Amino acid sequence: MTAPVPPFLTIAEAGRLIAAKRLSPVDLVKHMLARIEVRNPELGAYLLVTERQALAAARAAERAVMAGKRGPLLGIPLAIVIFTIIYLRAQRGSPLPETPILAEESHGSRAFAVLFLLIAIIELAAAYAIPLRGARTGMALSSAFFLLIAAHTWSGFNYRFTSAGLEISTLGYRLRSIPQAQIADYRPEKWMALRGYGIRGAGKTRAYVWGNDVVHITTHEGEVFLGTNDPARTVRDLDMMKHSAHT
Repeated sequence: MTAPVPPFLTIAEAGRLIAAKRLSPVDLVKHMLARIEVRNPELGAYLLVTERQALAAARAAERAVMAGKRGPLLGIPLAIVIFTIIYLRAQRGSPLPETPILAEESHGSRAFAVLFLLIAIIELAAAYAIPLRGARTGMALSSAFFLLIAAHTWSGFNYRFTSAGLEISTLGYRLRSIPQAQIADYRPEKWMALRGYGIRGAGKTRAYVWGNDVVHITTHEGEVFLGTNDPARTVRDLDMMKHSAHT
């Protein structure tokens, strides 16, 4: 049960190859672990890679397949990508000085929230159908994670405008604070779907977006894109914040 792992293999294709005994779950897991070792230092997608446990689960799955057992995800390596690291890396700056709040906005996506909720339900249902205990636990944890993401997308990104600056948060967690003195310019723009949604960007560029409208803020430390359902309102609130700092 050994064969090279085809490139760009989908879950469905891997499942069919494993069921036909043309692909080894162990070889598939080794291939994925090798890819993680190469790309994870750059992407930072995994906080913890449990190589030994993954290989042990793959060997158990291979024995089950050879014994004639079948399952939609039997032999498929599962991973819980801990997006918490994205939030931890996204936090910038220190809390702003206590000043009166001039305006507050919240911009999320009900459509994305429903999508992530459906994924959570599907993963939870699949968890009960998987015969492997380790995989079942992983799917259940993944389902809980997608529930959290659904709550995040429903709540959206929250913007608090004060005379001291702008604070960006989600679910009560501060993602970034921008002193008003650092803001050089801002303007509404359209966001390209190909650039992705959620917290995007690297280095000195960050985007907080769940839709197709943003306000592009140029700061002395980089570029910030605020996802917004009402660009005109967000620009007005930024205008009010800048004006308050000069009165």
